[in-house]
Amino acid sequence: MMASYGFGEKKAIVLGSCDSAVILAKYLVSKGAFVTLADPLANIEKQGEITAKLGSVPVQVICGDVGTNPFEGVSYVFVSESYPSNSNLIEQAKMVGAEVIYEIDFIFTQCDAEYIAVAGTNGKSTTAHLIKASLEKLGKKVFSNIDKPISALLEGSVEFDYVVLVAEAALLEAQKHFRPKQIVMLNLAEEQKDRYPDFERYTDIYRSLLSTVDASSTLILNSQDLHIVSFVQGLSARTLFFGAQEVPNGFEGSWATKKSLFVSIKESSELLSFSLDKMRLRGVHNRENIMAAALSVFPLGVTKAMFQEVLDEVRSLPHRLQFVKRLNSVAFYDDSASTNVSGVQRALQAFTEPVLLIMGGLDSKADYSVLAPLVRLKVKDLILVGSTKEKINRAIGDYTETFIVGTMEEAILIAYQKSRSGDVVLLSPGCDSDEGFADLHARGDFFSEKVKFLSMPRRPNVI
Repeated sequence: MMASYGFGEKKAIVLGSCDSAVILAKYLVSKGAFVTLADPLANIEKQGEITAKLGSVPVQVICGDVGTNPFEGVSYVFVSESYPSNSNLIEQAKMVGAEVIYEIDFIFTQCDAEYIAVAGTNGKSTTAHLIKASLEKLGKKVFSNIDKPISALLEGSVEFDYVVLVAEAALLEAQKHFRPKQIVMLNLAEEQKDRYPDFERYTDIYRSLLSTVDASSTLILNSQDLHIVSFVQGLSARTLFFGAQEVPNGFEGSWATKKSLFVSIKESSELLSFSLDKMRLRGVHNRENIMAAALSVFPLGVTKAMFQEVLDEVRSLPHRLQFVKRLNSVAFYDDSASTNVSGVQRALQAFTEPVLLIMGGLDSKADYSVLAPLVRLKVKDLILVGSTKEKINRAIGDYTETFIVGTMEEAILIAYQKSRSGDVVLLSPGCDSDEGFADLHARGDFFSEKVKFLSMPRRPNVI
């Protein structure tokens, strides 16, 4: 798998301005290349931020206009996941003879390990976390890009047994050489419509990933998702299904009830069963995540006792239906990572209590009207914020009492004021972040901090 490149005294350009692009640039400099980090899609103000992250590493940084011939004398062009693979600039690089290398392909050829790709629209990070925790119980060294860029694999000298990849579509969309040992396909729904306005284009990315499998590969698939089932017919890989239906005798797969998980797999002569009594992850979608994780780790040697420990110990990842605080019998949950409509659906389905739902953020092309039945059934009050608030209001605002506000702080205060004992206040935006938040993490952190501030004792006014 390992490939050798002659970077010494060669010119290289890294396209993109995300943290992963910065790490790639630093790595190429360490190998002797003359490096430029360029992002014509970024504001020029971003330039100072990137330069600060690079520190003393000699990398030229260009944000905004890259000129008419940026690839003169350039041998390599690296495309980070933040940069769209269909850019005309990439075609220009190919025309002048530069070798174009996509981030995941480069990582795969430089970092030797068994790769597990957790793919789909929602649930990737939680499933990857469960797989990672289980393999670590087995004593394996495991890297995952849950909270760091995949290019962080290039830093340091640690050799990993497994790389559990949160396989975002953006990371995979132009890969040519990436061949994971396992592929876990969770679900498919419309996402990032600004980048993938055509759902078929979005699903083609995952179809392409599945086309890489052979008889030595393992596929773990959601049997309830018709999009996934429709394009895995005839593949030669070992295929394991998870879903709501009990797996017939003699077949491999996983299913779950509210209180138990069941796994039928050839590595065990008996049906494996697990208690979910202590598990803190809410919702049907999280039961799907644990089913998928179980089918991933048992072929790799994880024991029943190890996986039960993981189920008993696991907690929600930050900003993924994460419990924040209970205040006057009102529970607050941070689901800032729900940046698409299907994520909001899954979050609402996790609760039987009345929900005060905070939605909104960066303007999106998503169809919010599909939320209408759940809003009518479960949402006591809808509080909308951000540049997409009017659009969401037109789509679903008539199905419950709705408030349109100017800031996230106002949204939290109104939700708390309108709540009653036994209610749930849920931040599940259905959009990427805006309103001054750098990303979904900053948005979720702000929500949590403001919720905790609500419970702080107030000093009385002194006249």
